[in-house]
Amino acid sequence: MFLPNTTCDYFENGHLPPTHTPDLAAIPIFLDGDFMRGNLGLDKLHWTHVLQVGNKVEILAGDSTANHVYVPDKEGTRFEIIFVEVINRGKADSFKRVYLERKSITWPSEQL
Repeated sequence: MFLPNTTCDYFENGHLPPTHTPDLAAIPIFLDGDFMRGNLGLDKLHWTHVLQVGNKVEILAGDSTANHVYVPDKEGTRFEIIFVEVINRGKADSFKRVYLERKSITWPSEQL
């Protein structure tokens, strides 16, 4: 299990702000940087951050960069969802680990 340290808004099927509203908003998450492990040379699986979220939250990896989260909300930093796995499947303490790639931000920024 995890303790949330921030929130995110989830956008599916290529929907992006400001045109679209989030498919899920204000989701409690634990976000952590993971740049070193995320760039070990595995074919097509490169990530910069890992997010943990409750197992019942319907966050999915999209087809060809279609799904994103914005931390802490739709005004925040955009992350592309690379891969989603369920940890402790079938147990009371199960959760999803979501591998993310941070997209470009405009500097200077107070965002992630």
